[in-house]
Amino acid sequence: MTENTWSKAYFYSYILLTIAKSDGVLEPSELEKIDDFLSRFNLDEDQFIPTIKLAWDSMLNATEEERFGFIKDNYKKFFSTTSEILELMDAIEELILADFNIEKTEIKAYAKIRKLMETED
Repeated sequence: MTENTWSKAYFYSYILLTIAKSDGVLEPSELEKIDDFLSRFNLDEDQFIPTIKLAWDSMLNATEEERFGFIKDNYKKFFSTTSEILELMDAIEELILADFNIEKTEIKAYAKIRKLMETED
């Protein structure tokens, strides 16, 4: 796996964990959805846990404003097409539904991410 692939997996993890934790609780079903989504990066077992842990620790050590600022400042490095952004939005929607409990805070976080990733296409 290349450094860029790992970085993209980390960035996706960071975004998905930001959404999942926005309601104050990271449910096992949400972590399972994140795992499913990250499987496309073919992370080795010894890379998956450290990637999630690093994203988790980084996300927890940032304020909400810092988290969304980090996403806004970096998403263009990892998403070059509208279809890639829409694929992420689909993953976020699945994640929100994973625990069968749609929280307002998750919807607000999703809307914020969707807005900051709007494209001109």
